Order: sequence, then structure tokens, then C-alpha cells
Amino acid sequence: MRLLALRPQGRVLPSIHEFMVKAFKNLGTEVHNTPLPAQNDEFLSWASRLQGKYRAIFTINLGGNQKFLKYVKEWQIEHRQIWIIWFVDDPAGYNFPQACDPSYTLAFCWDRGLVQEMKGLCSEWGGYMHYLPLATDPEIFFPETIVHRYHWRGVFVGVVAHLNKLFEKIIASHPNLAEEVDNLWEIYKRDFSVPLVTFLWKRLEQKMPLARGDLQANWLAHLWVKVITYQLAKKKRREVVSKVLDGQDGVFGDKDWLTFLKNYLYHGSIPYGEELRQIYNCASFVLDIRPGQSRTGLTQRIFDASACGVPVLTEWSPELEHLFELKEEIYTFRNLEEAAERRDLIIADMAEAKKKANKIRERIRAEHTYYQRARYILECLQKF
Repeated sequence: MRLLALRPQGRVLPSIHEFMVKAFKNLGTEVHNTPLPAQNDEFLSWASRLQGKYRAIFTINLGGNQKFLKYVKEWQIEHRQIWIIWFVDDPAGYNFPQACDPSYTLAFCWDRGLVQEMKGLCSEWGGYMHYLPLATDPEIFFPETIVHRYHWRGVFVGVVAHLNKLFEKIIASHPNLAEEVDNLWEIYKRDFSVPLVTFLWKRLEQKMPLARGDLQANWLAHLWVKVITYQLAKKKRREVVSKVLDGQDGVFGDKDWLTFLKNYLYHGSIPYGEELRQIYNCASFVLDIRPGQSRTGLTQRIFDASACGVPVLTEWSPELEHLFELKEEIYTFRNLEEAAERRDLIIADMAEAKKKANKIRERIRAEHTYYQRARYILECLQKF
């Protein structure tokens, strides 16, 4: 079997892509690994090479290139080419499923809640979306003894927010949104277990005198939810980090952290891969906070840090109970107060925390590697 793998751009996505390519090859699949075409004129010449050469094309987030997306359906039909698409972000942001032909699309999504949310839409489209959570590569992420000039109690690795220029422009031109976000935060911070997007749609339904179907069809309502989700997710990340981490801890990510964190907490950006593994192995625990677009999906941090045998403190999600033995393997919180309490619990009994970390590490290696994800994709492809 031959696959064509289209390498995306980004900070972490290229690494996930390469992990999957390696896994496909280890499963005996021949893979032609190539960068995603970048320009319109490259798209057409690239597409001419597709006919009959590959069993399927593998891509993460449809390559994440908006110009590229508009050609996919046309290519699928013209070349009768199956596309394997693994979404590790909200599929709606990539015009899915409209951008694809159901007869030639094998779709996967990292978020179980999003899969359920899109079930009706995919059924109307004529296709299906499989649930496929994120994973790790145990050849990159594993326990090691690090001799380092720093040793953090807890660490958080991640940006304050992935910049969205449109949303930032809307926020800047509507000063009243800041007050609205603050008011919504006072309600939302009581229980993070409700997905942020779900919380906002419910608030909007209470606020607007429209039938639910009419509201869901209103593009201004969708824009409001997206913009407020963007702002509330930033606020949640800042508030949780400020509540849980202090001078004994470390934060790694973009420089926006310096707008509200003290200098001694922020330690700059860190590349994904071996250096990140070293940071995790220097920590007593790793703090995890889900992104705003997530419904129930788990982050990369959970799988990578757990593979290193480091205790993880994360937001509760029903997916945790689906994938792990919750009380035996991981620490969770549903609000700011619980986050601080669980941090204290970890620090007070590091022997118990390491015991949990070792249990989840064994499960990660047995069930949640990219090898297992690639094998599942190939099994689905054989049945497609």
C-alpha cells in the first residue's frame, strides 16, 4: 500500500505528522512524505501527479491552508482519490464537511464531543467521522534523569492564545465586549467541565428571543460565540496559571505571558520535541489547560507528559474517564479552587503522585502511541 502524506506547517503539527509517517512505515506502508503545496500555481501541477499512484492521501487538518481547501473536493472527484483527514482542531474551521466529497473522505477527529456534535451534519453530508484522540511517541517522550540548573515544582507549556487577527480587530473596535467577557467569566469559572462553546450557546439562547434553530443558523450568533470563546479561553488560561503556579514553577510559551506574569515565572519559548521532554522531566507536575475550541478533547500535553512519567494536573473531561482510570492515573480539577487543592495534594504526597504517573505511563505506552493511531487508520481504510 502506498500513501501520500502532506506535511503541514506550524509549531507542533509537523512533528505529529512525522510521528504518523514513521508509524505508517513501521506498519509496512510505503509513504511518500512531501510538504503541502504553498501557492495556487503549485496546486495544479501537484494534483496532476495524483492519478493512480496512491491508495490514499493523509493530511492533518486538511493541511491548514485555506487556499488549498477549495481544491480538495474537486481533486477527490477528478482523481477518485481517498483522503484520510485527521482533525486535531475544530473541523468547522476548515469548512468540513462541505470542502470534501463523502465518497472519498475518511475523516477522524481528536475530540469525542466534536464527533458527536457533527454526527448529524456528517449524516446529511453522506459521510462519517471517526473518533481518534491524540497520542505520543515514546521514542521522544520518556522518563530521564536530568541534571539541570532549574528544577521546577510545576510547569505549564503553551501560548496564551493562538493569535486570530480578525477576532482581535473585532475586540478592539467593540470596547463593551471586555465587560461582557468579565461578566461571563464570573459565571463560567465555577465549573470548567461544561465546554466553553456549549456554555456560550446556552447563554445566547437565554439572551436572544429566537428559536434555537434560527439562532444556530445566524452567522452573527456564530461570530459572537467564536469571538467570546477566543477571549474567555485566554482569560481561563491566564487565571488558571496564575492560581496554580508561583515562584517555584515555570511557564514556557509566547511573550504575551509577560503582560501579567512576573519575569521569574516566564522562561521563554521551548521547541516541541526533545527539549520539551527535558522540561517535563525537570518538573514535579505538569499543568494542562484545554483550548477554547475543545468540547471534550484532550491535549498533547497529557499524552507527552504522562509518557515521561510526570504527574499531570488537568481540567476534568468525560474523555479522561473514557481513556484512563481517572482516580488511579491522573489529577483533575473543575474550577480554580480545585486546581489549587489538587496542586497541594500532588506536592504533599509525591510518592502517590509518581505512582499514578507510572500507571498512566504504562497505559500510554500500551494504548496511546502514534503507532496505535496509525494502525487504526489503516484498519478503517481497509474497510472503506
